[in-house]
Amino acid sequence: MKKAIILIGFLYLVLVFACRKTDTDNLTVGSADSIVFSNISKTQPSEQRVGIPTLYNYLYFNLGGDNISGFNAAITQYVCLACNQGFQEILTDDSGLNALPLGENFLIDDTGKWNEPLDCNLIKFAGNGELYIGFRSGPPINSDNKVYNYGWVKVELSKDKSNIKIISSAINMTPGNPIKSGQVK
Repeated sequence: MKKAIILIGFLYLVLVFACRKTDTDNLTVGSADSIVFSNISKTQPSEQRVGIPTLYNYLYFNLGGDNISGFNAAITQYVCLACNQGFQEILTDDSGLNALPLGENFLIDDTGKWNEPLDCNLIKFAGNGELYIGFRSGPPINSDNKVYNYGWVKVELSKDKSNIKIISSAINMTPGNPIKSGQVK
């Protein structure tokens, strides 16, 4: 099952990047936006993990717990230090522990508090309808290029945190350019 998920994710990335109209190698900071939008529409029950591909890696949604002790929800990333992959950061509240719930048209850029999503809590999303998570993808740590690509994931977390619906996502492929939550072009 794990190999099938990895294969599907790889094929998804190949499809997304093969269908792009813009060559990101020729994009420079400040040039026109090049938004890649994905309609995901997956509902994830507890004890399962769904990965959303970003520019360099995956963001994973983790739900755990049970009806007796309650459920918890978090977002994380797979980190392979030996792979020299890029990384993601999540826009968080001031504590740095909770993903910041965003409404439509929130400007996602270098302002705000950014943290690596090492089990970043989604408690503020529970029972509050469809909201956005802001993220940014960065180059490998040893890269001289420290320009980020900004994106969002639209989710809906059940009030008891036992199910999460991952609705859609988008990333601005133009390095350094911001994106608004919900922006698709």
